[in-house]
Amino acid sequence: MASQSSSFLFQLLHSGEYSDFTLVCQEQQFYLHKAIVCPQSPVITAALQGEFQEARTKVLNVEAFDVATVRRMVNFMYTEEYEVGYVHEASGSATGHETERTEVTEALLCHVRVNAIADYYNVSKLTQLANSKIQSILRDSWLAESFSHAVKEASVSTGDVALHDIITSTAAYHIEELVEFQSFADLEVMSEFSIKVLRSCARRICDIESQLQYIQSVCKKEAVRADRVIGNIDNCLRTLSACSNDLVVIQGELS
Repeated sequence: MASQSSSFLFQLLHSGEYSDFTLVCQEQQFYLHKAIVCPQSPVITAALQGEFQEARTKVLNVEAFDVATVRRMVNFMYTEEYEVGYVHEASGSATGHETERTEVTEALLCHVRVNAIADYYNVSKLTQLANSKIQSILRDSWLAESFSHAVKEASVSTGDVALHDIITSTAAYHIEELVEFQSFADLEVMSEFSIKVLRSCARRICDIESQLQYIQSVCKKEAVRADRVIGNIDNCLRTLSACSNDLVVIQGELS
């Protein structure tokens, strides 16, 4: 039933039938329906119902975002999904790696821009979906260069706290690689001081990991040694028990 409903709404979107307001971005017009869009965006609702010009003209101009991003938001409002293309697995060739890097970067940037427009118009479910897609790429198709581009885009385009948390936690997880990556160090959000601190933290993490590996190695050796000692003790106890039995027999024969 949900799939049939989405299909119907998608057809309604593309036909423009029964449209009662228009979203305009760079001369591209989207003929939309308040009954579908307004429940998902209190910002658009306020613009169409208040004392603004949009309430009179039924035309809402979008200037802060590109057409592709607006289209993805609109598609989501009618289908609960949006597409940016596919991120392919890397091939073994240099060209393949370059293609993968470009695709991963473009996909991340598209999702960050979708997050930005969702945050701007307060479309909470779209914000969550965009963040989920961003997390999937960062988990399954990690590339430091692509991540750096995404950080740069997010720092200037969206105030979504959840996305900023995703970015900072991901940066912390990959900090050893990122602090040596020049495009990350060159980000405007990164000062020379903060980069030095992060590099010091990364070195400290490496030292702690080395110490942990050494301790684990020592513990493993001690565990093996303890097992060997316990085995020797068991052998000694069995020998003592056998000697004790022999002594009892000898005492019985003497008596």
